Amino acid sequence: MSRLSILTVTLVLAGCADASTPPREAEVAAAPQGVPVAPSPRLDVPAELPPPPEAPRPAVLPEPLEPSQPSKPEVADALPEDAAAAAPEVEIVAWSCETREPQWTSLATPAEPVSLVLLDRGVLGRAKAGWFQLDEADAFTGVELSRDPTSPIVGMWPDDAWFVQERFRKYGGVGEEYLELRLMRLRGGKRWVPQVFSGSGEQWFHPGTDDELTPRMSRRSGMLVYGTLDDITRVGGKHDDPVVGPHRGEAIDFIETGRGLVYVLSVDDGSYYAQTECADEACVSRKAQRLPLSGWQFGRDVPRGKWSVSVLASAGEREFVLHHRGKSGGWVLDELPGGQKPSFTWASQEGSLWTQTGESLRLRDTEGRWFDVTLPKGLASPSFAVTSDRARVVVAGLAAGKPGLWSTAANVELGESSG
Repeated sequence: MSRLSILTVTLVLAGCADASTPPREAEVAAAPQGVPVAPSPRLDVPAELPPPPEAPRPAVLPEPLEPSQPSKPEVADALPEDAAAAAPEVEIVAWSCETREPQWTSLATPAEPVSLVLLDRGVLGRAKAGWFQLDEADAFTGVELSRDPTSPIVGMWPDDAWFVQERFRKYGGVGEEYLELRLMRLRGGKRWVPQVFSGSGEQWFHPGTDDELTPRMSRRSGMLVYGTLDDITRVGGKHDDPVVGPHRGEAIDFIETGRGLVYVLSVDDGSYYAQTECADEACVSRKAQRLPLSGWQFGRDVPRGKWSVSVLASAGEREFVLHHRGKSGGWVLDELPGGQKPSFTWASQEGSLWTQTGESLRLRDTEGRWFDVTLPKGLASPSFAVTSDRARVVVAGLAAGKPGLWSTAANVELGESSG
């Protein structure tokens, strides 16, 4: 949490004056309850679907390009005195959308209606009879979990799936209690195993008090736990802890890229900034871009390929998606139609962005074009997922009164650069 400083370099030469150069969802809502049972025989189709699993609550300020910054620390160039104050403003792009009619392929006909779980990737469904998953052979089969999650399942199914368990501990006088959390990770495709949070060997941790700890699903691997953005711990992941580097003002959120860089969202003197990873203050002076408007809040983020990212954002009553466009350069804000805030987002292999808003599915391709995606004919009560390889989008719902599962290609033109 650093405030942009000014690096002063004084050159003392005969007859020279002084010169200054400025430098650089927890997702713990209630999930469907009940102990899974063996799948029931084919049933008559009910009049309506069971409610879909709740989307994880978005984080409120507390899972394909060449990098725009080099791997070595950048060297400060000679910058004008007011460079820090004159950060370029992020452009707002007015809403424009076309229609896309993909070919949907039928995958399965479940015995009863199924609602797909909102995951970064992987296809898991919930029905009255229990849990179902789409396997590598495209069979939609039952899966018996060791226990029913008590909060939404998050992450990548089945290789990096988690839920956050809660318990209340009594202390002091009558009726006094505090909340503790424990991270539960899926093992062997069916067993929920508690994870040790710290070197002390403890599994449970306290999210309250002045040292409030927040669990958050990493878009790379494992769960992240942090009290402040200066100290982020990765639990159960195969990568190092994310590190928030130099930035303007106070860091309020961060985004991991597919390659592990940490982009920063910050506020400085009432203005909000977005920037890529930096090693020094001179880099911050060049890379930080100021967001227009005020009162920004940021929600779900998605890495698209190696270097690009997309973040749900809002300013007052206006809704946006903030994108970093990788090698093509800089940040841009897509303003969404009024009252149409996406409830979830996914990325394809190539870096396209898919969004769910209500029962609508939209696609933003790697050229920055938006499309309303038509669903299978007559489909009602849809729910969505992206396969574990991010090559296909899957939709479940009722068509002509019968439950079904369909898929279409998630990539528009594999190999394009992300925008």
